[in-house]
Amino acid sequence: MRSAQTEQRCPSDTALASRNSSVVLILGVGAGSQAFIEELLTKGVKVVALDQAPQLTPVFLASPLARNLTLLPHDFSDLKVVADAIARYQVTHTLALPVGRALIYLGKINERYNFAGPRTPAIDTCTDKHKFHQLLTEHGLPAPRQIVLGARTHGLGLTPDELTRAHKELGFPLVVKPACGSGSQGVHYCTQAADLASYCVPERFAAGELLLEQAIEGTEYSTNFFVDAQGAFHMLGLFAKEMSALPYRQEVAYFVADYEQAFVHIYPAITRLVAALGPACHNSFFQCDLILTAEGAAYMIDVSLRLAGNDVILLEQNYGISPIKLFVHHILKHEPLDDLAPIGTLPKPHTCAVMRFLSFSHPATVTGFKSQLTAEEHRHVVLEQSNLKAGDKVGPLRDGRGIKHGMLLVEHEELAEANRITQRYLESFELQA
Repeated sequence: MRSAQTEQRCPSDTALASRNSSVVLILGVGAGSQAFIEELLTKGVKVVALDQAPQLTPVFLASPLARNLTLLPHDFSDLKVVADAIARYQVTHTLALPVGRALIYLGKINERYNFAGPRTPAIDTCTDKHKFHQLLTEHGLPAPRQIVLGARTHGLGLTPDELTRAHKELGFPLVVKPACGSGSQGVHYCTQAADLASYCVPERFAAGELLLEQAIEGTEYSTNFFVDAQGAFHMLGLFAKEMSALPYRQEVAYFVADYEQAFVHIYPAITRLVAALGPACHNSFFQCDLILTAEGAAYMIDVSLRLAGNDVILLEQNYGISPIKLFVHHILKHEPLDDLAPIGTLPKPHTCAVMRFLSFSHPATVTGFKSQLTAEEHRHVVLEQSNLKAGDKVGPLRDGRGIKHGMLLVEHEELAEANRITQRYLESFELQA
């Protein structure tokens, strides 16, 4: 069995050195990366992965498919190791699967070696929510009113002066979050002063700035799109979202339907954003969370130059296009992709669907499971994943780490009926407060 803890040289190393082959350097191999790596390998792409502790299963590493995978157990922040890997394996392209540090170093590497993909200026602007806010306002795009606060010691909340300022300049409700946070970690929705007074920034973000933002009311959407070499963007999917119980800001459900009316307002905003970021975002994937108000204003609240979350990609694979397929055909092979949505159009799903994670309204302990779904309801279940067992603690999802509990994907001609079935599934879990 191949070990993920030491550098592995596989039988395909000679092929890796071929100048006519695509060799993709992947930064970071988290628990959700294996499906993407498998898809790359299935398409005949050779992969070199850099990660101190890659999280790939032993079964996968022992499979014939993994012969075209080389694991290097080093931190990708060591640019000398990166340089050696690029030269040794004749790397032609790069990809960062997780968010955070991998994305930051991806920009530096792409600039140094002129690889196709996002550059540091675009990554830095979108990663720092304060800089992103400034970009929006400079280019006339909707942006919530904002207050920037300095770093603080972990465990300490806002000072009395900061609380007074928040009340005077923003009022409630408002959202508090780390300026350079990752996903929904540390993001809280505050409906009153007491909520803000009790907020403590997570330790991993304590050294950075803290943001207070006006809470925007509207329908929340998640979209993933691709910006080609000419700077035009192609939408891969547009999904409405449901958020967890307050004060948290974590997605607990995605809704698949024809959101053409929303797209009419969202498309111009994204077009202007891409133009503002310029060539530094060409040949790049984007994940964008936004709120569309009743008046049609599209507030982009979180944008990252990455493929998308694992679950969003699953939806796209079922109802649109695989980002990995796009990466292989458009970037690696320079081939047109027939099922890529033309510029200015929205991919249309073949049916309505709901993906719901196992999030519960109140803290509780799982004592059992007894399915509440009828045979007819279960016929609409496309995918069911549950990792919960008796004795597990559950409650509202606080951040993305909670999605490991599992999910249910349901298709139906009527969106409301698909949603009702997912809710019935949650009721199948027997809970004790």
